Amino acid sequence: MNPSNVGIIGLGGMGQMMLADMRRHEGYFVAVAWDPDKKTRQVVQAHYPDLRMTSDAADLINNSAIDLVYVASPPKTHREYFLAAIAAGRHMLCEKPFGVDVTESEDLLERIEKAGIRNVINFNHGNALGSSHIEEQLRNSAIGNVAGVDVFIHLTKWPREFQKTATWLALRKQGGFTREMLSHWLYLTRRLFGDGTIVRAHVTFPDDGTSAATALTAELDFVAFHCLSKRRPAVPARLERNTRYGVPKYPIAFTVADALVPVMVAIGSSNLPRSRISVPETANEIWTAPLPFLAAPEPPCPTPRTGSQCKSLLKTY
Repeated sequence: MNPSNVGIIGLGGMGQMMLADMRRHEGYFVAVAWDPDKKTRQVVQAHYPDLRMTSDAADLINNSAIDLVYVASPPKTHREYFLAAIAAGRHMLCEKPFGVDVTESEDLLERIEKAGIRNVINFNHGNALGSSHIEEQLRNSAIGNVAGVDVFIHLTKWPREFQKTATWLALRKQGGFTREMLSHWLYLTRRLFGDGTIVRAHVTFPDDGTSAATALTAELDFVAFHCLSKRRPAVPARLERNTRYGVPKYPIAFTVADALVPVMVAIGSSNLPRSRISVPETANEIWTAPLPFLAAPEPPCPTPRTGSQCKSLLKTY
């Protein structure tokens, strides 16, 4: 199979991680890249001298040699690039969130589906071996009847170190760890247990009116069970106490704490109370670059429709 020629828009933390992964993956060849920041382009070019930098995003998208456009730019720019890709007939891989405004995202989703081009949203659990392993154990009833899930996310700094240049992540309009991190776990929970609805949610915002939330506690009902989601990042010092892990109420818990790559921990079930589900060491790897999907009959990774469903659930927050 010939590799897909890829053009990358956005060379921040995620863009550079995907670039490194794709260069190691036989299914991709990164042919060209672009970032609006000249200094960023120069840094990446120095690290990858053979990588061609293009003049702007439009030039990259309209390059007929490109099979796939990967977008790792701030969410408010996604619509512009998606519309350009639709017009050019380019397949797309895009970082989540799919968009910022739910109504605009639904309109864009309809345009994408009518265009008939391949589009994938990069939820990191969409292609994680650990996620697939737990899904298989659930399918085979290896962990008994699951009564619920706990999700705990604990951060002492936001944005995280590798995202420090992405200042928009600290702001309410586009950023925040609800969109940036919790969405990955909502995707995984929906994938494992079906659609969910919010029972209650409490969000804490700073008084400045522009900064992203500093804490969130929410309860959700899914098709299969009840889910308790607690997000207690300690950005200001007064929330430092919240960096401690919560006590899981339900048999399965996903826990993340100050890790560049989220760590998945699955605990207990009706058959295995408070015992860790067996996950092979190799299954803990989260491969950033999705499996090549252009030749597959159905995309093996999350689609914009999946991303839109997760976003609709998040909008209540």
